[in-house]
Amino acid sequence: MAFEDVEAFPVTDFSPFEDKAIRRGFIRKVFTILAAQLSVLTAMVVTTMFTDDIRVYLQDPDNLDVTLFLFIGSIVVYFVCTILLICVADLRKKYPTNLIILFIFTISSAIFISIACTFYTIDSVMLALGITFLCCVGIFVFSFNTKYDLSSCHGLVFCLLWGLLLTFLLMPIPYGSTSNKVFAGIGAIIFMFVLVYDIHRVMGRSTENALSPEEYIVGALEIYLDIINIFIRILQIVGQR
Repeated sequence: MAFEDVEAFPVTDFSPFEDKAIRRGFIRKVFTILAAQLSVLTAMVVTTMFTDDIRVYLQDPDNLDVTLFLFIGSIVVYFVCTILLICVADLRKKYPTNLIILFIFTISSAIFISIACTFYTIDSVMLALGITFLCCVGIFVFSFNTKYDLSSCHGLVFCLLWGLLLTFLLMPIPYGSTSNKVFAGIGAIIFMFVLVYDIHRVMGRSTENALSPEEYIVGALEIYLDIINIFIRILQIVGQR
C-alpha cells in the first residue's frame, strides 16, 4: 500500500489537497500519528495481560476502589480530550497543544481498555487483537484501492451510528450472551464501514467532506476511535472470562 495510490483519484480545484505533495504529506502524518497511538495501546494491553502482578492487582476485590478510580477516571479524561479535539478548533490546530491532548487521550484510552481486558483470558484478548489487526489491514488495503468514494456517505454513517446508539440504549437489560454477541457483531461491522469512510476523508476523496491539511489530529483521532471500537466489539464476541 503506497501513499502514491491516491493520485489515481482526481482532485478538483476546490480541494484542500490541490498540491499532491501536501496531500501525501498529510496522509503520511496522519498514519504516523495513528501508528504511534496503536503502538502505545497494544504495548499497554500486552504488558497488562502478561504481567501477573498487574493483572492480579487489578482483579483483586481488595483493590476494587483503585481499579474503579483508574477505569472511570481514564474514561472521563478520554471523553474530555475527545470533545476538546473535535469541538475546539483552536486547540486541535495549535501545535504542540494538539499533540499533548492527543497523547493524554491515547494514554487514557489505553488504561481503561487494558483494565477491561484483564477480565478476559489472555488467549481471547490476543485472539481479539489478531482478528482486529487482520480486519483493519484488509480495510486499509480496500480503502486505498477501491474506486468507490465512501467519504460522501456522511448521512448514512450518521444513521448507522445513531441506530447503534439507540439499540444500545433501548436493548432490554440484562443482556443475554447471544444478544450481546449479535449486537457486538453488528457494531463491529458498522465501525468497519465507518473506518473506510474516515480513511477516505483523510485521503481527500470528496472535496465536500475532506479534512483540511491542518486537521491531521482529527484524522488520526477518528481512525483510532474506529479501530478501538472494532477491537472492543470483537473482544465481546470472542472474549472468554
